[in-house]
Amino acid sequence: MASTLVQLLTAFRQAGIQAIPFKGPVLAVSAYGDLNVRRFGDLDILIRPRDAGDARRLPLAQGYASRLELDWQHSFSHPQTAMAVDLHTAFALLAFPIHVDFDRVWHRRRPCWLRGQRVMAMSSEDTVLVLCIQVAKDGASNRLQLAKVADLAAHLRSTPQLNWRDVLRQSRRMRIRRILNVGLVLAGNVVGADVAAAADLRPERDRRARMLANQLAGCFYTSEGRSGTIDWRRFHSEVREHWWDRTGHRYVRLLLPNERDRSVLELPRALSFLYLLVRPLRLVGKYLLRPALDLVRRSAPVR
Repeated sequence: MASTLVQLLTAFRQAGIQAIPFKGPVLAVSAYGDLNVRRFGDLDILIRPRDAGDARRLPLAQGYASRLELDWQHSFSHPQTAMAVDLHTAFALLAFPIHVDFDRVWHRRRPCWLRGQRVMAMSSEDTVLVLCIQVAKDGASNRLQLAKVADLAAHLRSTPQLNWRDVLRQSRRMRIRRILNVGLVLAGNVVGADVAAAADLRPERDRRARMLANQLAGCFYTSEGRSGTIDWRRFHSEVREHWWDRTGHRYVRLLLPNERDRSVLELPRALSFLYLLVRPLRLVGKYLLRPALDLVRRSAPVR
């Protein structure tokens, strides 16, 4: 997997596309010190939104097949090696909005060594934010795994010289201060991560963050199943501190085409904008025309 990542990054560089690897092998080396300690199922690479069209051609040219295309991520898999590659233009879907300043992330990269190859990866401070975003995002969709919390704890343990003031400043800029607090409190309570160095952040003083972290922790100790433990709508609303981040996802979910809309009509990429028309038509049919026809059928006299 590490050699595949190096090959892909080389191809992106030769094509003039700026790409930043995160999680996966670079996290295994930085957080655990060994590629074999933490296994990952895919390779995650952050790219600029404007480069998405050119970037997706590179995996296709290397034999990968398109597996899933979302508003923030394009996933590929190799039919022979089963290797999976996820190209990200954001850290989460539009319904869970997170602002990404690619230029800032790019200029703050740090070197990481994979199989003797030098790779420029995401900075340690940005990695903390990304791992906390992942914990909150997966928690909001009832898909949180204990391994994700352990990754955050391992990263904190391996980087004792983190610039916490910078982490705090970037979390405020990205409007994810509570997401950061939830991740830190959860890592401390569940995995025993030492978050004392984050004293300037004082995550334990965020009462709502403590409550949300306790809810997520319950997912790991209950036998009733995660879906019965977390009310994802309420969690999504309370984990965000900005009013638009709390409510905007409802409008995004209403207006943004999803996989069901794409299954109604298969359009070429050049005409994908037409799904913005397919979605309202499908919703009108589902919630207005179909119930109306059912009502007419039930009201019709039986002969």
